[in-house]
Amino acid sequence: MTRVRRFPGSVVAVVVVLVVVASAAFGISKVRAQPAPSLPSVTADQLLASSIAALAAPHSVSGDVRTRLDLGLPEIPPSLSGAAGGVGMTNVLGSVLGDQRFRVWSSPNGLRIQHLMDLQEQDLVANHSAAWFWDSATSTATKLRAAGITAAVPAPPTDARAQMANADPLVLTKHVLDLASSCGEVTVSDPAVVAGRDAYVVRFAPASHTTLVGDVTIAIDAQTRLPLDVSITPRGGAGPAVGAGFTSVSFGAIDPSMFAFTPPSDATVRDVTDEVSAVVASAAHRKDIPSGEQRPVTAGSCLDTSVAVPLRHPLPPEVASLLPYSGPLESAITVERGGKTWLLVGPVDVATLQARADALP
Repeated sequence: MTRVRRFPGSVVAVVVVLVVVASAAFGISKVRAQPAPSLPSVTADQLLASSIAALAAPHSVSGDVRTRLDLGLPEIPPSLSGAAGGVGMTNVLGSVLGDQRFRVWSSPNGLRIQHLMDLQEQDLVANHSAAWFWDSATSTATKLRAAGITAAVPAPPTDARAQMANADPLVLTKHVLDLASSCGEVTVSDPAVVAGRDAYVVRFAPASHTTLVGDVTIAIDAQTRLPLDVSITPRGGAGPAVGAGFTSVSFGAIDPSMFAFTPPSDATVRDVTDEVSAVVASAAHRKDIPSGEQRPVTAGSCLDTSVAVPLRHPLPPEVASLLPYSGPLESAITVERGGKTWLLVGPVDVATLQARADALP
């Protein structure tokens, strides 16, 4: 095994990895049964550097993606399930939890993600001018125009693909690679065959003993150095709780028409550009928190960083009933301090959040 030294991490990297933990999935353990390929020796430093460089360069990739997400959520109250209207938290979570299948197309021209479902079709389509989300269950097409966002905010992302980047497994893996290089110890394991491709395998063990994250495994294509699979296993867990991996993949050119979308003639079309512009503009104008208003408080470092956010309004009773939440990779609680209600969230256990709550103002 080849090892690299440990480095201190950053709060920004932790926030990014929490997004990954909330939306990624898995596949590498399902493909390791194939004979390991013979690949040239490479150090962990070289492998991480070449993969990050490959992700930063223009590339095209398409294929089938299998995801798995196990959040260990409690039973959702009926008032949040949307049983009457057919939408709600239960329906939204049902489309991402457990094992899911997607078809992904990604290139410099845009991004398209198709959720492969039995009785419903969901598509995310983004190009340089607009992004669409189509849901056949409600026959609704939701549009976000990049030009509208640009006009409303002085310096926002102007590329729709960049706005939707976190839906791309390759970009998600880039965040993990950046984190791995600064928050723990990385080793190169035996190579594997993933989605029919020879791949190097790296394992990242966080330096912190407080984090719930125990192990991150990433398969990197030996030829292109683009990631093929990422999985995250909780500390002490028997297997991955979240991850995303290609089951078939191509790096050939993609026709730009793949990133165009025309809603069906009978669809309900919602253009949410003005709504999103208003929210982003409001956030941009609130760079300085007014005197006397409490700021969010962070504690810990790297993969054990938690965030305490003062709530302006009490949580709805249905949401509050879900707390404290203790999942495989993240926990959340609320506490009362100084007449304020605080929401604490982080990749640590509930006891650690409660101990950190004692230090709140």
